[in-house]
Amino acid sequence: MVNADDLLQICPGLIEIYSGNALFSRYLVNIREELEQTTVEFVRIVHFSVREFLMSDGICRGPAAEFKLSPALCHQKIGTACLMYLCDTEFVHRKLRPSLSADFPFVHYALEHWHVHVKSSKTQTIDIEDIWSLKLFSEKATFHRWLSICYEGWAPKPEHPVEDWMNAYSIYSAAEFGLYKLLCHLLQSNPDVNKDIGFFGSALQAASAQGYEKVVQRLIEAGANIDSDGGHCGTALTCASKWGHENIVHMLLTEGADVNGGRGNVPGALHAAASGGYENIVRMLLQRGADPNSNFRKLNLIQIYRTALEAASAHGSARVVEMLLRKGAKVNTSGVGFSGALVHASGDGREDVVRILLAAGAKINGGGERDSNALKAAAAWGRVNVVSILLEAEANMQGEICDAGSDGEEEEEEEEEEEEEEEEEGEEEGEEEGEEEEGGEDEDDITVDEEYDDWEAVLSDSSDDNLYEYDFYYDRDHTALTAASRGGRLDVVELLLKERMDLIASDGEGFGKALCVASRGGRPRIVEVLLKAWEDNDALRGMPLLDPALQAACKGGHAEVVRLLLAAGADVNTQGAFEEAQRRGKKEVVKVLLDAKADVNKQP
Repeated sequence: MVNADDLLQICPGLIEIYSGNALFSRYLVNIREELEQTTVEFVRIVHFSVREFLMSDGICRGPAAEFKLSPALCHQKIGTACLMYLCDTEFVHRKLRPSLSADFPFVHYALEHWHVHVKSSKTQTIDIEDIWSLKLFSEKATFHRWLSICYEGWAPKPEHPVEDWMNAYSIYSAAEFGLYKLLCHLLQSNPDVNKDIGFFGSALQAASAQGYEKVVQRLIEAGANIDSDGGHCGTALTCASKWGHENIVHMLLTEGADVNGGRGNVPGALHAAASGGYENIVRMLLQRGADPNSNFRKLNLIQIYRTALEAASAHGSARVVEMLLRKGAKVNTSGVGFSGALVHASGDGREDVVRILLAAGAKINGGGERDSNALKAAAAWGRVNVVSILLEAEANMQGEICDAGSDGEEEEEEEEEEEEEEEEEGEEEGEEEGEEEEGGEDEDDITVDEEYDDWEAVLSDSSDDNLYEYDFYYDRDHTALTAASRGGRLDVVELLLKERMDLIASDGEGFGKALCVASRGGRPRIVEVLLKAWEDNDALRGMPLLDPALQAACKGGHAEVVRLLLAAGADVNTQGAFEEAQRRGKKEVVKVLLDAKADVNKQP
């Protein structure tokens, strides 16, 4: 068979050929760049009805009986072909170079899918899991080639015998791929099953993440450490919880897994289950004593859900949120980024969760000096219904503050929370000092004010994209109106102007920022609405807010916005406006300014 056209001649009307990019997984790290640039041809059955017919019993009663397909037999033959390909002597000894996939076009499919076909083969005529899989994992040169392609940076350690690392990677791979019979064979020599060598860590963690119950049970019987916490995803219990494998979670808990185990900078089991909305797993973990208030010792801008309640509020279910609250989860937290359950629920538009959290006592003003971060989150993402809920709750809260006798109780609660936070900080102080001595200044120690201490830097930055990278979570001076204006959330802007005009008018600087970010981002409809509010309000109209907005619009290159601002009375000779438009090559804006009689000789 020379090319794909031969297949079309052999199977006319049954298959089709199409081109696409080569697919790969995280395992093929050492040939990934090559595969990303590779366009290959795929073959598939032209319609699912053809596949159903070829697998049906009806075909056996006609002249095409010999073409009946057995899924198990097909998987067996494809799996055998994959493994024979990977064990081929020429392939094993060929150097890794760009011509690899050209010389061996089946290699990326074989590497990616051989174990899928092996597991799906149930024929008893020949057990490829015992024969070819063992050949792949038992011969040094063959297994070396497998590891060098699939595990980045892998190299045998001279201080360890060859048999040790071969056994360790064989067991890990068999566990991760769910090859139970192969694993049982490898375990006959009583190897160490607790080596931390793969993405998930140990073999037990890998099997728990993938959901292979028989493999997990066999590894436990072989002495696997249930609470091993290596790898990137936490303990075996955390791995099973993260991907919703209830039976494995129950199995590990029965075997005595530490329900609160793991490193503080990796989400725990409860956190993982809550994030996925796995109610039954959350219930099991809480019944076994999982701490609903455990959180990260470290926090970066990617792992922003520090507690199980925050994760559930953003991605889980309302029932999980209620379960955590009943078990004593703290509804109000403070820390880096002003995050919190209410903020995440608001940003994700979880109206039911927002109402639950508010009823449980969530504080609306959980860190922002002007607007609550929950309100800013909802405004930035255009969650107009959540904005309405928060505005109503904010109004009710302000009324309750004036209620006599409530202040004392609130102060006591705040003092108790501050004392608890001080105790937690004291416990972690020693660990943080040790980390600083070893690695220097920790990037997590950078404060919000040090990171973003001047909102005008957004408008003066030379990058047009900087405005959109600016995160409203990390600016105490930004308002909900600014967040909504930046995101182009017209309905939210209109709602805020309707419900909070008095408060907005008292904050000319905040209104000016909103007008600037809308102008810089090219939001003409929002600019129109803001200009109308500016014109109708005496307090705002007396402030010089149009010229900075014109400068921002010129930098962004938005001619329509520039026209709106000039029509409203912005000074065409605003310092830097013409110069920035000209320097950035915004020809249409330059033309608008010249038509408005801009003084080209005016120096900035």
